[in-house]
Amino acid sequence: MVVRKGGEVLTRTRATSARRENGLWIVEAEDIDTGKKYSWQARGLVNATGPWVKQFFDDGMHLPSPYGIRLIKGSHIVVPRVHTQKQAYILQNEDKRIVFVIPWMDEFSIIGTTDVEYKGDPKAVKIEESEINYLLNVYNTHFKKQLSRDDIVWTYSGVRPLCDDESDSPQAITRDYTLDIHDENGKAPLLSVFGGKLTTYRKLAEHALEKLTPYYQGIGPAWTKESVLPGGAIEGDRDDYAARLRRPLSVPD
Repeated sequence: MVVRKGGEVLTRTRATSARRENGLWIVEAEDIDTGKKYSWQARGLVNATGPWVKQFFDDGMHLPSPYGIRLIKGSHIVVPRVHTQKQAYILQNEDKRIVFVIPWMDEFSIIGTTDVEYKGDPKAVKIEESEINYLLNVYNTHFKKQLSRDDIVWTYSGVRPLCDDESDSPQAITRDYTLDIHDENGKAPLLSVFGGKLTTYRKLAEHALEKLTPYYQGIGPAWTKESVLPGGAIEGDRDDYAARLRRPLSVPD
């Protein structure tokens, strides 16, 4: 979508520093594979670095962060398919949390997620024994078909970068996002994103543009609600679409 709108995407490229200079941002970056250095000037900067948002304030810009971040880990286990129906299940646990059991790739079920405060490196996140036990216990409480550690095919984990609202427990921290904007004499705005999640990213993006609109002429009204993501323009119903995909590959129904 960015490329369609004329933007450039540089994967595996790390922003190393950013500073204001003469009403502009000077941004330095490095290709983590080749070591190639980049330097850009920009009229504005968006710090949307997820779990590293505060770290980039500290190490990349040497500015005080307006908010703290709490990393909350969510882990999942993948097991052989536990039910034949197409629907997912929502399991209500005694701790007032819910756990999902979701069909995946016909052969498997995903069970998750957990909610655990995380203090480590976001790049090194992984499931803990206590989380495995928690998910197995919640599942086994609700299903006749019981699972054990031996049934686990795979596990995966991620961290949610939540804005620190000083809540006592991970479950109580708001899942909403916070946008902070700061400029220097009306120029070189810095928009920082604290929190947010995949299910609200379009709302977040439109809200971010609303924050930036006073600084730039030509930002039009929101348009993403009616747009189709790349690969999502499916003509006809899904069965017809699947049949068209199978036909040139001679894949049986």
